[in-house]
Amino acid sequence: MDTEEEKEEQEIEQELDQDQNEVAIINDENLHSKAHGIIICIVLFIMAMVVLRLLPVMLRSFALELSWVWNSVIAYSILLILSIVFALALRQPLGKVFPFKKLEGLMFTGSLFTFLAMWCFSFVINILSIFLIPFSNNQTTESLFQLAIDFPLWVGIIAIGLLPGVVEELLCRGTMLYALRPLNRDWHRILIVGLLFGFMHGSISQIAYASVLGMGFAYIVIKTNNLFYPIFWHFSINSLSTTLMHFFARVLRDMQQVTQNTPTQTPAFDDLFSSTMMVSTLGYILSLALTGLSVGILFLLVGVRRLNRLTKEEAKQSKRRRRVKILAIVILIVAIASMFGSCALMVAEILM
Repeated sequence: MDTEEEKEEQEIEQELDQDQNEVAIINDENLHSKAHGIIICIVLFIMAMVVLRLLPVMLRSFALELSWVWNSVIAYSILLILSIVFALALRQPLGKVFPFKKLEGLMFTGSLFTFLAMWCFSFVINILSIFLIPFSNNQTTESLFQLAIDFPLWVGIIAIGLLPGVVEELLCRGTMLYALRPLNRDWHRILIVGLLFGFMHGSISQIAYASVLGMGFAYIVIKTNNLFYPIFWHFSINSLSTTLMHFFARVLRDMQQVTQNTPTQTPAFDDLFSSTMMVSTLGYILSLALTGLSVGILFLLVGVRRLNRLTKEEAKQSKRRRRVKILAIVILIVAIASMFGSCALMVAEILM
């Protein structure tokens, strides 16, 4: 009897030891996957920055003077290959790293409102950056204007809309976001991927608004597990910007041709820089920023509610959401009123 009991005790101890070893192995795997994911993100980000920033310089060193469009095609082709290679390094099926599913009405509208909210916040950042840092967008704007003048519209849509919209989403919201899955909180993944996406862009203002858009796209992917939504909205906003830039570039070129053939008179701008005009201009910019902020908050509330499918836990937070909505509406009313007031002051100052 004693020998049988001893054997049973030994078997139980062995099972406990095995369980403890399995737990230790699982913890080691989790720690390794965290470090592995972070390393993949950092290395992939550095390589992306090298490709986007130094590729034209490297091509020129080999006596290859290519246009901006061909540089963009080559760069994004390399980034596409890198995103797939690093996705394979995660040792997961590509369908998990790059999830594509059927569209759902609720998820589509939720992603739409979330995208509109991020666009409003980005609009606010652009307005403030133009006012506070007036030369922050000069280089990017000049290159886009040159592209709009030198190439047809469809070339710009492919080079600025389609290629970045697809490749950057596969890179950032695909490989990078999946690599950070072991992180405990989703907002950590959203913040890291958004900031990395922002720093892949150029100037200070671009980093700011691209980070906001990147966080919104990451949130959409986490909630929907579908890369189609951020790809579609990314392509849409880039294509719209390209189309508007193409239109304004043509208009400005025609205006310059007309002004070159007609005598011009230098207007007296001294009165435009009076204290009243400066105050009204500042008020108009701030009210415009507040309008974009409040509208973005309202859009975000609708988008988050739809992407989360109105669960019971969210229903308990309805009071908080209602307060935020009321606050956003109040800010919107005040901003619109101040905008009209600023416009009235500017018109009155000009007429006087």
